[in-house]
Amino acid sequence: PSSAPPTSTPAAPPTPVATATAISTSTPWIFTRIPTHTPEPPATATGAMASRTAYPPPATPSATSVSSDTPFPTATSTVAPTTTATAAVEAAPRTAGLVPILYEMQDYENTDWRLARPDWGPLGSWMWWPWARLNPEPGRYNWELIDSYLTTAAAQQVELASGELIPKPVALSVQIYPDKGADGTPGWVYDRYIPAAPRLGDARVGWLVDPDGEGACAPTGVPRWGDATWERLYDEFVLALGQRYDADPRVNSVWIATGLYGETIEEKTYDGCRYVFGHGGDFAQWVLHAMETYRRAFPTKPLFIINSGGWGTRKDTAALAATMDPPMGIKLNVLAPDLNDSYGYNSLAGGGKFEIVNQYSETLPIAFEHAFPARPADAYWSIMNALAHRADLLDFDAPEMFEVIRGLDPIFPLWDFIDAHLGRDAQTTPDVWILLRDTYHTKAKYQGWSSGEYGDWDFYLTRPEGIPGNATVALTETIASALPAPAARHIYGYHSARRTDQASGNRYMSFDVDDRYPYAGQAPIAAGGSVGYTVEAVLLNRGEDEVALEYLNARGEWVSQVARKGAALGPVDDWVTVRWTLPDAHFANQLPGGTDFRLDSRGDGDEVVHRIIVTGFRAGS
Repeated sequence: PSSAPPTSTPAAPPTPVATATAISTSTPWIFTRIPTHTPEPPATATGAMASRTAYPPPATPSATSVSSDTPFPTATSTVAPTTTATAAVEAAPRTAGLVPILYEMQDYENTDWRLARPDWGPLGSWMWWPWARLNPEPGRYNWELIDSYLTTAAAQQVELASGELIPKPVALSVQIYPDKGADGTPGWVYDRYIPAAPRLGDARVGWLVDPDGEGACAPTGVPRWGDATWERLYDEFVLALGQRYDADPRVNSVWIATGLYGETIEEKTYDGCRYVFGHGGDFAQWVLHAMETYRRAFPTKPLFIINSGGWGTRKDTAALAATMDPPMGIKLNVLAPDLNDSYGYNSLAGGGKFEIVNQYSETLPIAFEHAFPARPADAYWSIMNALAHRADLLDFDAPEMFEVIRGLDPIFPLWDFIDAHLGRDAQTTPDVWILLRDTYHTKAKYQGWSSGEYGDWDFYLTRPEGIPGNATVALTETIASALPAPAARHIYGYHSARRTDQASGNRYMSFDVDDRYPYAGQAPIAAGGSVGYTVEAVLLNRGEDEVALEYLNARGEWVSQVARKGAALGPVDDWVTVRWTLPDAHFANQLPGGTDFRLDSRGDGDEVVHRIIVTGFRAGS
């Protein structure tokens, strides 16, 4: 693309409708960087892996500069007829039956948060009970434990973002291995039916796990997965559980808890001792069997398999979940700003944590639990990570985590943003957005075995690579030194960002709105249609150069809305939100690379960009 809109465009572009809002950097949101832990990459994996081509690591950039002399696209725009597409009001079809809100993790107290904290947003509850407490004798079930909890929850009300009041939704689980050594199997299972089960202390356990024989590592016990009798008795319990609660509207979903902490964790190190819980692959095979049993027991209830652990197990459980009718959701209790095992390679290919999510995020329900501390920057980046990966449910600790989320309102209304995007798809989202970033965890750091997730986080707004003049520079580990102090201390400067690279002829960032977004391709208000857009860009306010938003109108003419940086735009050397209103934009894939609009650094200074949100609106709204 050329350095400026051609002279064939209107003699004077419209008066820019651009405003900027200062982003507070008050003391509570200044943070201290925490060194990133770098574990050893795994050398082996359970299960066969198939390599995938999605989200590969970027190729090493060429030293050759990209020319910026490519002409503008031919202005042959045609206006699509106005349709009856409506604004987003519903959740995505894949989440049928789910209440897509935040959930309190292990809500033992069954708190009525609407009364206790009316300033918070809607909250559901996740609660679990051990198999042993619910099934104290053969054929006898203590459902009163669950029933009393559900009765209390049903008497509480949750106010959704729409204003609708509903009974508090509950997700329930039955744990069989909530912690190391805590075998939740009823004692009668071993004593009466599996007398060969080993003893550990005063009680029987399924299997003994001893890392070093007579060494310093103490043995521990795990459930008896792989034993046909144990699995049959567990199946009987799950089928009884489903008979009781599949049709109970007080239970919104069931989360399948299997291994350590309820997750598919097959091994873990404690105090230098490596414990392997899988019993020679029996655990991984039993998890697949348990998933099938749960779906038989709960043919109509939304189900999630908590499959955080095991490269092969993640892959196999997700593949099985996708074959079920209705499909089963996947839940990863690993949410953080940047994971070093997001993608796998060689024998690990296909089993990375976000590799799995990206494969199924448009077809399966997706849920996350936090693995980040209750600090503003970690919460913001982790939650945006979850939303970009199409999360339908999130569960966090209370009250610390929810205090942090609500406390971010002076900077960004994160809780409201969560409620607006959980469970949404391209047709139902109120807006589309992108967060510009990259991973710290390159493939090279892990000897080619694993990496973080390369590229931006996008929610139906993408930044295609390979368009001439649009190559960007990712600011990752060097971001603290690349930014001025105020911006570096801000939560937006916590992890990474992207900038233009005009020195090599790359002054643009081009973006594409998903064609399924109801406003995309529609006739703009200025041309007699009914659609307009607002574009909000969070960028670094450094220097006094200009930044422009460029797009085509309904006549195929270029429009450039320009904002000048500096004190008039907001706090200098800090992040500001620049808002443009576009009543004349025709987003119909007409820019280079099939994109809809672009940011232009104007050749007078690079732009550092954090986030862009595009919101469609109707005439008169």
